[in-house]
Amino acid sequence: MKPARNPSFLRELTDSNRLLVAAAGESPDRAAEAWKNWSAVNTSFDLVAVEERALLATVAWNLQATVSREDLALALQVRRKVAASNLLAVSRLRVVLSILAETGITPLLLKGGALLSSACYDDLAARRMADFDLLVSREEADATLDALERNGQVRFGSDEFELRTIRSVMHAAALQGPLGELDIHWTLLHQSRIANADHEVLTTASKELLGGLTISVPAPEQLAFHLLAHGRLPDLRWLVDANHFVQRNRVDPGRVAELARDRLYLTVVRHNLALLVSVLPNARSHALLDAANAAKPKRGDQLHMEFTDAVEAGQRARALVHFASRQLRTPGVSGRVEFVRELARFATGAPSAREAIRRLSNYALLGRTRADSTKAP
Repeated sequence: MKPARNPSFLRELTDSNRLLVAAAGESPDRAAEAWKNWSAVNTSFDLVAVEERALLATVAWNLQATVSREDLALALQVRRKVAASNLLAVSRLRVVLSILAETGITPLLLKGGALLSSACYDDLAARRMADFDLLVSREEADATLDALERNGQVRFGSDEFELRTIRSVMHAAALQGPLGELDIHWTLLHQSRIANADHEVLTTASKELLGGLTISVPAPEQLAFHLLAHGRLPDLRWLVDANHFVQRNRVDPGRVAELARDRLYLTVVRHNLALLVSVLPNARSHALLDAANAAKPKRGDQLHMEFTDAVEAGQRARALVHFASRQLRTPGVSGRVEFVRELARFATGAPSAREAIRRLSNYALLGRTRADSTKAP
């Protein structure tokens, strides 16, 4: 049987990637050896690959008790900057949660915000974080966005079409402003439009501490599933995050497999777990992979993943082209058509402008049949 295509395998991990992932995620002895080999080549921050820079703070967190400060200097330098940045971000988050509490809304933190808490790293300097992802119910989405916009946050990356159809097409809205960058989700994953799919996520949340701030995060199985469903290369953080999370929490492998199957993500989760155990092997990740491999996918799982790729590519392209069209209205700008074509090619990952246009045309067709396509049993 031909293996299913998965975004995580569109790009191979380099030897340097594997060494740094090991330094950030392995046990102390193995991590120290990996760091020694990696840092022998990467002697300054300027030499570090872009996708690897986000892991340096986690390397310092993982090795601070094992490797000397001198040998860990590069990672510690990044860790100090991350600590200052995250401390400011959490102070802003405190204001955000207070604003929403006044309207009776208690959001769940996803991704980095949840992982930095006592649910996993329990250290504000352990991981670089660009924004906070908050999950609210679909019914609370409008009130959440209104409350934040009244306090100076501005929605970005949305054109008039997206704002009119925001509940049916999008799964989240991005805001920026004095309270930092926020992603407000009203469904956990925009690809899974299954009725009441997020009810369990919202009703089984647990309380954790993030820099002294009490937050709500999904239950361990839900958070593990989200990490494994959301993981994409070239981002390397999800590999290390998933490894540390399953090592520090009692996660039921069978339940994670059920969640992946029911949300039509079993193919994605299988592939991501296979990649995880190949890079950071441990008994708990192997148990998760065994459970995922034993589960029987629902009809439409593979088709759903391919549809997901098209939707994601189309949304990125639409946002980028919308932004470009505004910029290109400025008199005197040349090469407009060529620029927009190149932008579309980049957004879809297509090898040529012709292929990009074909993919965007397919996306438009899929978008019109989205409601039917996501009702697979």
